[in-house]
Amino acid sequence: MPGGGKTTLISDGGITITGDITVNGQVISTGDQVADGISQMNHTHGGFEAGGNNTATPQ
Repeated sequence: MPGGGKTTLISDGGITITGDITVNGQVISTGDQVADGISQMNHTHGGFEAGGNNTATPQ
């Protein structure tokens, strides 16, 4: 593919990739990402307190 080319892949049944993926650039999504069963959009944090404190890890 020539430099600056673009590829569009449409698969109604989904895509499965086995192996590592390296992305040099932004990843833009209109849906949720789930890693090890934890949703990026719907995960919760324990130990939340107002102010400058940090939250606990996602659950």
